[in-house]
Amino acid sequence: KYADRVFRQTDTKMTAEFADRLTDSMKRIEGITDPKQLQRAIMNKAGQMPEWAYQSMSKKTAEQLQDIAMAQVLMDISNEVPKSAWRKVSSIQAMSHLINIKTAARNILGNLSFSAAEKLANTVAVPIDIIASKFTGKRSLTTPQFKDTFKAGLDQARDSAFDAALGIDRTGINKGKYNVPIGGTFKKGSIGSSFEKIMSYELNVPDEFFKGQIYSDVLQQQMKMAGVTEPTADMIDYANYRAKYATFQDDSLPARILQGFKDVLNLAGGGEFKKGKSGIKTHEFGLGDFLIKYTTVPGNLISRSLEYTPAGLAKILTIANDAKLSNAVKQSEITMTIGRALTGTSMIGFAALLNRLGLLISEDKDRGKNAQALDQAEGLGNYKVNVTALERMLNGEDTKPQSGDLLQSYNWIEPLGVLLAIGAEVDKQISDKDKNAPTALFNIGNAAMEEVLDLPTLSV
Repeated sequence: KYADRVFRQTDTKMTAEFADRLTDSMKRIEGITDPKQLQRAIMNKAGQMPEWAYQSMSKKTAEQLQDIAMAQVLMDISNEVPKSAWRKVSSIQAMSHLINIKTAARNILGNLSFSAAEKLANTVAVPIDIIASKFTGKRSLTTPQFKDTFKAGLDQARDSAFDAALGIDRTGINKGKYNVPIGGTFKKGSIGSSFEKIMSYELNVPDEFFKGQIYSDVLQQQMKMAGVTEPTADMIDYANYRAKYATFQDDSLPARILQGFKDVLNLAGGGEFKKGKSGIKTHEFGLGDFLIKYTTVPGNLISRSLEYTPAGLAKILTIANDAKLSNAVKQSEITMTIGRALTGTSMIGFAALLNRLGLLISEDKDRGKNAQALDQAEGLGNYKVNVTALERMLNGEDTKPQSGDLLQSYNWIEPLGVLLAIGAEVDKQISDKDKNAPTALFNIGNAAMEEVLDLPTLSV
């Protein structure tokens, strides 16, 4: 009945043969409790598997193996639902954008740098939490926890890699909600399916590693402050939220705005006409895919860029008025918001100093178009680090920019790169005595926006 409902939502009908096969699979899963038998059933269905996946499966409990077998059945349903040519075009477009070394490195380094920033903000927030506890009577944060967090991240990454190897998705099952996953676009064994698997290894596995680390850290902090050995549902939910926040996977306002913009643009498109992620009825592929293909990560990068500046303090009002949050979560979020704003502001000040020393370089916007084009041809452009000048500084030499200096872009550490751009522009505006405050603020905001728009996913 459940599978039939999924098929009807796509205006297709499930065949009797598939219904019988589905029923047999479910009976077999429910009837097996022995881990060895479950392993054999999973292997028979999965076909060829990497050796490490076999070894990983041998360490799982009967309950975990049943989840895997259930995920295989749910993926069968997803794969049986016909995929339109429009969705295939959309998937091919995404693969052409994302399957490359540069994207993989950007994803890992971006997660790594922002995870470090979150831990630093967490440390800065602890004294604020101590002060808040004088009024609330409770602590909500400790310094970042490191015990077993690396292992937790590794375990989560390994599970993600295992799912990619078998072509399944246990996300819904782990949450106790047996929802049919979106699934692959191309049939199992096809070239398209192989590329989808590569993309999953490239993007999902590193994300899950960082999510696992942060989840473990935040959960340990909450349990330590509450003096409990077992986490509550609220603690688990908050740890999940913080893990998504740190890996740019939460549902921020800029991300929702970009998604709404994309869904409106996709009205000029084709394929299935249904409710999009923003709630607007739209086509599954269209003009929006060419102009703003990705919405969640770019939108969240914009959000984080704001939250790590003094402007981020405005978020406190939203947190304080959110009736859904418990008092402990509110206190934790408010102190983290202050910690992030202070950390980001310190980074802006540090960037201003680097710019003054000549270690940050950018093109001169006041020059003519031809001069700016020449600057870009020589490696200038949006804000970059002068690597050669940095080496000279370490040797006690002059750091002023010189002909032949090597410049390296730092937009791969977004959103922290935005803070560096803001700091460099702050120094430039301070140095320019003729600029008034409104013009200076406009130029600083413009520098931040240019850095964000320099991202490959937003450059269009």
